[in-house]
Amino acid sequence: MLLIFFLTSCFQLNSQCLPVPAPMNCPIAGSIPVTEGMVLTTGNTYTVTGVLNISNLTMSGGTLVICGTLNLANLTFNSGSIYIAQGAFFNYTNGSTALVMGANSNIYNFGTTTFACSIVTGANNVIYNCLVTSVFSTPFNQMIVQGPNTFFVNNGAFTSSFFIVQSTNATDPVCSGPGSSISTNTMINQFANAFSSPDGPSCIQITQNIINSQPMTASANVNICYNSGSVSIIQGPDFGSATISNPCVSCSIVLPNGIVSTSAECDDLKIQVNWLTDAEPTGAVYDVQQSEDGNSFIDVAQVICEGPTNEPQSYSTEIPTTYSTGNGYIRLKRTSETNETTYSPLLTVDCSKDPGITIYPTMVTGSEVNILATEPIESIVMYSMDGKIVERFETQNKKEVVISIDNSVAIGQYLLTVKTRNTRVDKLLRLAR
Repeated sequence: MLLIFFLTSCFQLNSQCLPVPAPMNCPIAGSIPVTEGMVLTTGNTYTVTGVLNISNLTMSGGTLVICGTLNLANLTFNSGSIYIAQGAFFNYTNGSTALVMGANSNIYNFGTTTFACSIVTGANNVIYNCLVTSVFSTPFNQMIVQGPNTFFVNNGAFTSSFFIVQSTNATDPVCSGPGSSISTNTMINQFANAFSSPDGPSCIQITQNIINSQPMTASANVNICYNSGSVSIIQGPDFGSATISNPCVSCSIVLPNGIVSTSAECDDLKIQVNWLTDAEPTGAVYDVQQSEDGNSFIDVAQVICEGPTNEPQSYSTEIPTTYSTGNGYIRLKRTSETNETTYSPLLTVDCSKDPGITIYPTMVTGSEVNILATEPIESIVMYSMDGKIVERFETQNKKEVVISIDNSVAIGQYLLTVKTRNTRVDKLLRLAR
């Protein structure tokens, strides 16, 4: 416990988000399968594989790793840590009573987590939406961040009805990674400079009410997205040093200055990365960064921009890849002449030799997306990041389908699910038209 406190204090005092914890690699050898009514205790690791539907669970220490899907109605969360693995799902189905986190309780979401109820933190808690692909939502209730030495860290997409920051002794209790988004109907901030985004631009969208008794942030990397005509300013707004977008339709990922589109396609274990700029009023260097897990990135190529110029420029570079199965991740890091660093949205590429289903482009600047399969396609569904169906597409049981996304769909990130008889692919789409 002393070690955890030291790390927390060290990273926050240096204005960095807490480091992403090491992921739990499923299956977990020697773990205990979770069953109905179980009490989880300190020193043990418990796992959920496949699909598990249970009514009651008590955590009094220990580690719970969700490798499949857990549908849970009631959780007594006294202490311990919950890990939702990448590709796993945690659905908390009881919306009648808030989940109150006991001291030294943590939630680390690498996958998709949905709570039907409110979440209330206490002392020494961490809620961490770990990866850029991670999705965490309390769509109809409240996320309440409070208590000493408690932190909320978001690298992916988070959605709530209310986002409330109350008094705490922590520095930067709400920390966002570059390109992440927090979307909420009502923002209530009672702690000075609670929000930070030390490593690049992030976005907070507010759609209904603002109640800020304290300034939200001391960082221009925090982008506030709202429409003054439809949002009630009950107190404040007191955004502090945030960058304001008003009017703002969607909490889409903020592209670096000048970049209007990016794409990455895998061909014969090489990745072709392309991007287009509309203007480069100052010089810049573009580093192409690559990751196998969407978390840890390395520089693999560098391109010097052709600016300063006010004319459009297109760029392309080819990089090798060391992974041959599953998804890989690409992003651009732009460094200006004044050493200001910004990041592009994340691109997903699949370099599998025989993926069964191919979807491209994943960065959609128009409306069309191509889908190729080795067997007839049975269904194509597009979901918002809070799990709601946005659009269904006709397939006619063809192996090749070109879908057209409706022009009314707002820019942002969505999940496209394509199914054939024997294969299902979930692909993250970035709509940036």
